[in-house]
Amino acid sequence: MQLNMRLFDLLLTVDPDGSIYSMEWKDQQINRFPGTALRLLAPGGNLFTALDIRPDEENGAFRVNDELFGFDRFSRQGMYYYLIKSWNCQRELLKAALDTVQEGIQVYDSHACAVYFNKTSRAMSGLEDVPIEGKHLLDLYPALSGGNSTLLTTLRSRKPVYYLFDDYTSVTGKRIATINTGYPLMAGSVLVGAVVFEQDVAIVQDKLQQLERMKAALMEQGGGQSRRGGSYTFADIVGHSDSLRRVVEVAERVSLRDGNVLLVGETGTGKELFAQSIHAASPRKNGKFVSINCAAVPDTLIEGMLFGTTKGAFTGSVEKPGLFEEARDGTLFLDELNSMSLAMQSKILRVLQEGTFRRVGGTKDLHTNARIISACNEDPYQMMEGSRLRQDLFYRIATILIRIPPLRERVEDIEELAYHHLQENAARYALGGQKLAPETLELLRRYSWPGNIRELNHAMDYALNVCSGETLLPEHLPETVTGRDQTAPERLPAPERPGGEPALGRLQDLMDDYECLVVKTALRSCQGNISKAAALLDIKRQSLQYRIHKYNIVI
Repeated sequence: MQLNMRLFDLLLTVDPDGSIYSMEWKDQQINRFPGTALRLLAPGGNLFTALDIRPDEENGAFRVNDELFGFDRFSRQGMYYYLIKSWNCQRELLKAALDTVQEGIQVYDSHACAVYFNKTSRAMSGLEDVPIEGKHLLDLYPALSGGNSTLLTTLRSRKPVYYLFDDYTSVTGKRIATINTGYPLMAGSVLVGAVVFEQDVAIVQDKLQQLERMKAALMEQGGGQSRRGGSYTFADIVGHSDSLRRVVEVAERVSLRDGNVLLVGETGTGKELFAQSIHAASPRKNGKFVSINCAAVPDTLIEGMLFGTTKGAFTGSVEKPGLFEEARDGTLFLDELNSMSLAMQSKILRVLQEGTFRRVGGTKDLHTNARIISACNEDPYQMMEGSRLRQDLFYRIATILIRIPPLRERVEDIEELAYHHLQENAARYALGGQKLAPETLELLRRYSWPGNIRELNHAMDYALNVCSGETLLPEHLPETVTGRDQTAPERLPAPERPGGEPALGRLQDLMDDYECLVVKTALRSCQGNISKAAALLDIKRQSLQYRIHKYNIVI
């Protein structure tokens, strides 16, 4: 353990056998405080027997009565000299903390002898490799005069000195111009030292930029400009790809009608964003937009949340309106409808058919005219085939069915989405305009994004947290994006297609047919091993399992 000690509390002179020749205490408080073990050391005693120090160690640490000490050893004329210093962990933590401060910090004792310079201060003065502890201010800065010294003025006046300009040269020959503020350090009425805070031009400029970013962050988060909890509109849907724009056009048209809408898309594609946008553009925009995630609520509770409860219906129940009542004249968004049980689906169907419902435990029929927008992250037709979605409910909730494309099918939108998220969150992280390096963008475009836009936003948040500059590099992205095997992947055999030209038809149907063929080829090539086939296709195992289920592929 390299301590690289400059000062010491105890100097021991020891012969090669470990016998202590002499002792010199530099800190009598340490002599009195740590307990008996160090004080029992005496000339004639053996260092290696008394302390946990090996004869071949040149530096290291040892404990005495739960207090940690460090040592450095050097030799001269056949004798060994051990510089022992109390290594208080709290002191080291404070030093490490001060090294993270952007300003230069210098601490001196009452005689103007240096006690500690933080990392920034050493760098400004060019003193990174110069021992400073115990040296007088004028030894470190020979050309400095007392008249314009922040430290000496602070010690002499015993009062704070604010923003004094110092122009001086350090012992290394480096010239420094700083604005300094000094504070006296008092122990009761006794002056024990002073601390000086230094700022040069670079630090001041950086602070000005930080202040602007922090001001923007406060205005964004605390000034009422944040739209958390507010309604999104179609203007908030980011992307210019043809597949996305077609979906937006359909959603804009149906928003003007009052039919129920079913949004189908993978997790993270922005189904709630579309739902809120449809509501905001509809004649119901002045009514409430009420949403519930059906997957997040147990089936035993979801009925009470949707229909409300009556006092006394069950233990602890209270008179409380449900979401159907809250959404009257507005929109009720049922997210992840595919997680709802068949029994609950039948109750929803009754409300849609009759427009009435009863609170749990109630006897009075209540009316609702809420527009229903639903969302599911699975193919509803496959869900009906698997008896997980009632067919009669489907035709009630899917007057209009809108499929939202996954991110991997709109690669051209990735750059725009990434920059949009960076801009939206710049104030939150108090950062300026971050840029994406070309190689970072290429990685983003090549990744399959099983979590879609939500995963992309998470990757950008991760990069903002770990990046210290203005350019986001590949190493700033999560390992899920960059951590794939970098070796050349095995090439997937070309799918075996029937001879002749493909039959014309709906583009989506043709794409689905070809995707199904590719998945089958990959599984056949890997003898049905899903993990190997997913790696071969360069997609997540979950994404492959979704496609196997989607196309009813038998392994």
